[in-house]
Amino acid sequence: MTHENLTPREAFDYSINRMPEVNETPTGGPGPTRGTPGRPRGGEGGREPQDARIPPTPERIAEARKAWEPIMQKTTDPAERESMRALAEMGTPPTGGAAPDINLEGITSLLIRNLGNQANEFLSAVGETPEALVEVRRNIMDATVPPEDEAERRRLLSRVNERIGQERGAQEARQEERARQMRRRERYYSDITKIKELLEDRTKRDEEFNDLFAGVDATPHEFFDRAFNPLTYGMRYEEFMDTIRKGSINGLTEDGIDLTEDQQRELTRDLQRYQIERRVRQTLHDVNAILYLPSIKAEDLYKNMQQISTELEDFAFKMPGVRQMMDLYEAALRQDMRETGGYLRPESVRGHVITEAQEDGTTITRVERGEIEEATKRQFKKIMAQNLIIVRKPGVDNRVENRVITNLQDWEIDRIFTIARGMLITNERLISLAAESRLPKEGIGRYTSLFLQDVLQSYSPYIHLLGKFGVTESGLAAYLHKDKSGKSLIDYLRMWSPKELEETLRRFEKDPLSILESTDDMFHLMRENPNRAGDIFTWLSWRADENPDVVSMTQKFLQEGRKRMERRLAQGLRPQNISEEDYRNEYSNWIGTALRFERLRGRLENLRSRDPDKRGEGEEAKTKAKEIIKQMVRLQPQRLYLVSREIRERLDSDLSPEQIQNISRILENLSLVENALLAERETLLDNGETFNTITLDNFFNVIQDPRERAEAQDFARKVFQDYTSNGELYDSEFIYKREYRHGFVLWSGDAPVDEFNVAALGPTGGSARRARDNNMQAEAAQEEIKLLASLRKVREPEEVVEVLMAIYDKISIYDPGKAKQAVFEKAEGIAKFFAADWATKVPYLGELMKLTGHASFAQTVYGRSAPVWEASETRHFFLLLKNRQLITDEQYKNLQDKVFSGNIDVIMDVGSTLAELIAVAMLLYIIQNSLKDK
Repeated sequence: MTHENLTPREAFDYSINRMPEVNETPTGGPGPTRGTPGRPRGGEGGREPQDARIPPTPERIAEARKAWEPIMQKTTDPAERESMRALAEMGTPPTGGAAPDINLEGITSLLIRNLGNQANEFLSAVGETPEALVEVRRNIMDATVPPEDEAERRRLLSRVNERIGQERGAQEARQEERARQMRRRERYYSDITKIKELLEDRTKRDEEFNDLFAGVDATPHEFFDRAFNPLTYGMRYEEFMDTIRKGSINGLTEDGIDLTEDQQRELTRDLQRYQIERRVRQTLHDVNAILYLPSIKAEDLYKNMQQISTELEDFAFKMPGVRQMMDLYEAALRQDMRETGGYLRPESVRGHVITEAQEDGTTITRVERGEIEEATKRQFKKIMAQNLIIVRKPGVDNRVENRVITNLQDWEIDRIFTIARGMLITNERLISLAAESRLPKEGIGRYTSLFLQDVLQSYSPYIHLLGKFGVTESGLAAYLHKDKSGKSLIDYLRMWSPKELEETLRRFEKDPLSILESTDDMFHLMRENPNRAGDIFTWLSWRADENPDVVSMTQKFLQEGRKRMERRLAQGLRPQNISEEDYRNEYSNWIGTALRFERLRGRLENLRSRDPDKRGEGEEAKTKAKEIIKQMVRLQPQRLYLVSREIRERLDSDLSPEQIQNISRILENLSLVENALLAERETLLDNGETFNTITLDNFFNVIQDPRERAEAQDFARKVFQDYTSNGELYDSEFIYKREYRHGFVLWSGDAPVDEFNVAALGPTGGSARRARDNNMQAEAAQEEIKLLASLRKVREPEEVVEVLMAIYDKISIYDPGKAKQAVFEKAEGIAKFFAADWATKVPYLGELMKLTGHASFAQTVYGRSAPVWEASETRHFFLLLKNRQLITDEQYKNLQDKVFSGNIDVIMDVGSTLAELIAVAMLLYIIQNSLKDK
């Protein structure tokens, strides 16, 4: 066979699966390569040229530098940049396999050029790896060529060998870099002076530890595992922890570092602290990253929240400054809502996510801090400058001067903010705050998306799903009733009529916002938290019992407080205006005003009870609640102003234009004053003060500017004057209409969570359990949608009871009592929806009303085919609920009163029916006698 009639297939037959020869290693120069048996070895002089690593040419290094430069600009990690720079200096391109052509310049033989072209096609297909190049070389050597082309074949083989050497060099460079990365633990802290500094100086350790997370915190939109790259931050973390671990057991004596036993114990404590903080920061970072997803479902968010244990919660709460930062951030978000008419802008929470295109066609996504974050940190620094960032320790003298945290650096404040915001998400305070958000007054109305819109639709379903979007359409009519208390003349006359409901429905259909944004009416649809779920501080129940002997998250705080007050009693220092028992329990007044108020919430519902004993409990709770409201007005006017739209509307008309303009500054200064008061808790108690006697008067001096101080004092005075003039409106808003105005805890920023013991609730009794509760509440909301959507098909009470049972089953998992209350409230609306108009009791008129389709609210909505439940059917509905234990006996009696289905109503129904039967019988008798006469 001559070279003229060789086909490309015969000349160059590649086996893609062919294994490299056994003596060809990827990390060193190859040994002699065996050719075809019986054939002289290729290469010049009958010997294959060695393809050992070839030093990179200046041109290759320049090309590598150019390729690496834009990639290096995208990372802020110095270690990554160093690695990339090292690869560039080795002439290694970023991809390491762009497969440039084997150079065929100067080769004139058609056959050899054909072999070269076939080789380049193969390399383009599989990539230019050393293994592929060896395959190319083998096939060139195996090809049969005439003697006159042998020189050019050797030239081609020489260029292939050059490429093999270059690629093996690049591969070795990458392997060396990987090995270098693995050796970084030995090299990163190669300076023994730095190691000594880390082991002996806790501040330096903390700064170094936090620096490991700085890049992660700068990308809150990315999940931790991606941001905490194991080859960069992750490796530095492992090396750092290894250094601290060795130091804690004095494992660095060979390097001349001898530590004392106290230093080793401190390192051991720090090692444990760093391990916990790493878990905390990972969990909180991932929860925060979820907020940046385009759409997040409630169940996904709750699933991630369940990863944080109560141990981690306690750790985060106790980190210096976290409690204050949480409070300031919530206040800043409320400020933002105040300025936008109640609308919480998503960018206020997340900041601005910016995607920028690069020259090389790639994009970089970064998060620009929002004004809310910056404002929070500015206020934090202001409080810190006043020596109000404090750490209290149990069992020691906690006077302010012994525990002040000052001069925190910016990186420390950034860390505190990151953890504080993560905790607000994890304990769901941020979601509760978002649930208070209302639609913007301008724009596209009710179809404007709110922050965490998808989550809010299950967290606060009536306002943010059912009402806002009209889900279930006309089925919502069942929830447009008012939860009236007391008895009117019409009530006493048993004259139930759906006319008012019809008017409400027409109003809602014409303008949904007129109800959803109303502050005057108490429509059931306006309940913010209908299923009694919420954040960890909402509906506290067992979580924050005021008895220090009962296990709760406040137990440790109350126990320490009682010990302290017992010591004061023994020293004869009790003030005359308080009893010994109240003095012992004084610390229960310091757990936070809103938490104290929230603790009364269940008993306040007894104000509507038929049971005299329960109603008495409700009255007692009301007396305590009114006293707490008065304390809020005296000590926390800025909080009430921010939390209540009604107070703002009354107060703004009484403020001067200058005060309106400076309102943000006034509120911030009042927050400063309140923090100064709370910081002096021990000193105040030592001086004979109690929470019920303290005032802000002695703390306004913390505002250094005299003009700003006077401004804040005047504002506080006007809030108190408003309360003095409108105390009944405060009672109405915060006691009687609480469920329609404030479905979640008013605030938690004044609660000393840094002194609480959340772990007392069990490993998952805190935020993790609350997340599970809210997930069940979300499922209950889905069942409720099914219920409302099915009302058009309902005929008999049994059909409604089955769906209400599905709702009850979900809520009862976290609280059977609240499940019964929720079913009770839903049953009232549904019963009123189907209940017969009082006029149907009038003989003949009632039957005529049913035929014309106006005998019940359901008929008005769905037409004549809709059922009309007489008093006996309505009572049967309630009886089914009671027998299934979906409501209590008392709730059963209450429902009969509310929807007129008691004994007297049933008798009236029977009476009207008997009257109709008697009338018909008399008519038949008259007709019969008339026929006989004829």
